[in-house]
Amino acid sequence: MIYLWNIRDWIERVLPYFLRDAKNIAWLYVLLNPVETLHGFFLSTAGELDYKLKYNSQQKVLAALLNNVFDDTLRRIYIVTNSDGSPVYYLYKIVEGEPPLYVYKTSESASPRYVYTIPEQIVSGQFTVYVPAALSVSESLIIARVNYYKLAGTTFTIKYF
Repeated sequence: MIYLWNIRDWIERVLPYFLRDAKNIAWLYVLLNPVETLHGFFLSTAGELDYKLKYNSQQKVLAALLNNVFDDTLRRIYIVTNSDGSPVYYLYKIVEGEPPLYVYKTSESASPRYVYTIPEQIVSGQFTVYVPAALSVSESLIIARVNYYKLAGTTFTIKYF
């Protein structure tokens, strides 16, 4: 994007020819000096914001970002989604008033149902970031970068290979 704006040239171009004396131009320079300061601050942060806006929470885009930042040469960081699309079944007590879950024999049921324990559900997030163990980077830096881009409410785990 084009963010360059020379305020001094702009004043001289926009000002009508019959008002272009030194006093009026100097007066407009003084008035627009705070705008010029703000524009300089904007230019100093625009490059960083453009870089941040290039990336989002999509799996391939986030993996590309992590590889660009932490493993630029070998690009060994990758992300795997943990959800396989199978439904999650919960077991309830009768007093909770939930509909009953029927368990069948293998020969009676069309599709198998799996029951997981709480640690199995907590440990596995919705996606896993695989980082090579040889990569010498702080885990907190990876967590901070992924937390910045991931969708709200999603969880992730980091595993080293």
